[in-house]
Amino acid sequence: MNDTIKEEGKGTGIGLFISKSIVESHGGRLLIDSVVGKGTSVRIVLPLGK
Repeated sequence: MNDTIKEEGKGTGIGLFISKSIVESHGGRLLIDSVVGKGTSVRIVLPLGK
């Protein structure tokens, strides 16, 4: 999986990695579906608070 949409040599590309790490640290999941020419869907799934 490519963790960035930036062109090669254009920044660090760590935003998605950090986002995923934050979500997972709260017991959640980051779900990403991408289809070339159609777009990308990002879902953040978090557990219910008590």
